[in-house]
Amino acid sequence: MSKNQFGFTLIEVLIAAGIMGLLAVGAMQLIKNMNDGQTFQTSSSDEQDLKSEIRMILEDERFCRVSLAGNGPLGQPINPVLFRKANNDQDHEGLEVELWLSDQKGEKRTLKKFSAKDAKLNIFGKLQIESMKLIFNNDVPRDYLEMPAHGDVAELRINYQKKISSTQSRSAQLKFPIKVGLKTDSGRWTTILTCSR
Repeated sequence: MSKNQFGFTLIEVLIAAGIMGLLAVGAMQLIKNMNDGQTFQTSSSDEQDLKSEIRMILEDERFCRVSLAGNGPLGQPINPVLFRKANNDQDHEGLEVELWLSDQKGEKRTLKKFSAKDAKLNIFGKLQIESMKLIFNNDVPRDYLEMPAHGDVAELRINYQKKISSTQSRSAQLKFPIKVGLKTDSGRWTTILTCSR
């Protein structure tokens, strides 16, 4: 087979095409890896921001109280959430909550910030909030006794999905301990009155 001075043989063209194909596949994989790394880094940054924003709400007693106890003056929620402690003290239980900002006096919810149920508020960057529950997980597996005022430590648990690549997510959880002021009636139904971090 003689070689033309101005062209390439079929084998040389096929070898060049193969090399170009390998380089293209390698470049595509490199770009995918870089994008996945960027997605993971953004998700990690979103996690830190979510923690900070939730901590800010919980550390302001006005915001914390209207989020957990509802509207109303201090110690007198208008539509209190009644619950039994024994139904909300295991990992698979808990009171569903949403986090709110309040008016200056801390008596009225003004702006909902985070919610697992609200499709507009359960996405935070590359995170998706799946549940927000308040769990009274002290080691006493029974309802509170009747008391006009008492306290306990509860835990706000936020379960969410974190994007770790363009095609994968993983489950994660944030936990925030909260001091709550409570009132329990003769039927052992409990109401949250106050909260703080």
